Amino acid sequence: MLARVLASFFATVVSNGLARYGYVVLIPVLILEQKLSEKESIALALAVLLGYIFGSYFVAFLKKFLSMESIAQLAFFLTSFSFFACSMDFIGFLWLFIWRFIAGFACSALIILSMPLVLPYIKNKYKESISGFIFAGVGVGVLLAGFTLPFLAHINVNLAWLSMGGLSFVLFVFSLFAFREKTEFKKDEKGTKLDFSFFFILLLISYILNSIGFLPHSIFWADYMARELNFNTILAGST
Repeated sequence: MLARVLASFFATVVSNGLARYGYVVLIPVLILEQKLSEKESIALALAVLLGYIFGSYFVAFLKKFLSMESIAQLAFFLTSFSFFACSMDFIGFLWLFIWRFIAGFACSALIILSMPLVLPYIKNKYKESISGFIFAGVGVGVLLAGFTLPFLAHINVNLAWLSMGGLSFVLFVFSLFAFREKTEFKKDEKGTKLDFSFFFILLLISYILNSIGFLPHSIFWADYMARELNFNTILAGST
C-alpha cells in the first residue's frame, strides 16, 4: 500500500511539477540560446495546456480497454519519453510541439488518476491526510524544477530535458511494481446527468477567470525576470 501511495504522489510530482512547470523555468534559456523564438516558446506552453485539456478524453477512451493502473503507467512512460524527445530539438519545432502536447495529456491523466488509484484502498480516517500528501507532490515538483533545472540548463539545456526524462523513467519503472494490482473502471450504465445550476455556472466562470488571470504570470514569470529585468536565469528560475 505504501508503494501505491508513493506512486500516486510521484504522479503529481511528474505531471504538474515537472511536465508543466518544469518548462516554465526553461523558457528564458531556450530563447536566449536561440533554440526557440518568443512565439515558439509561447506555442509550446500552449501545447501543454491543450494536451492537458484533452487528457480527460484520453483517460475516458483508454478506460474501455485498460485498467486505471495501466493507464497511469502508460502516462508515466509517455511523459518520460516526451522529455527525451524534447532533448532532440534539432529535429524541428513541430517535433517539440507534438511531444509537449503528448506530455500535456499524459500529465493530465496522471492528475486525474492519482486519487482513484489510492483512496479506495485507504481507511476513511486516513483519506484526508493521504489526499493532502499526494497533492503536495505538485509543490514538491515545482520546487524541484525551480531549484535544479536552471542550474542544469545553465550547463546545457538538453541536460535539463534528459534529467527530467531520466527521473520520470525511474518513476515509471517504480509504477510498474507499485500498480501491480489492477482495478477496473466502474461502468455507469445509466450515465451521469450534469446539473448546471446557477451556482455551478458561477463557480465555473470564477475558475475560468482565475485561470486567465493566473496563467500568464505562472508561465512567463521566469522569462520576464530573466529577459526584461536582467536577472540571472538561475535566479529567475528558482524565484
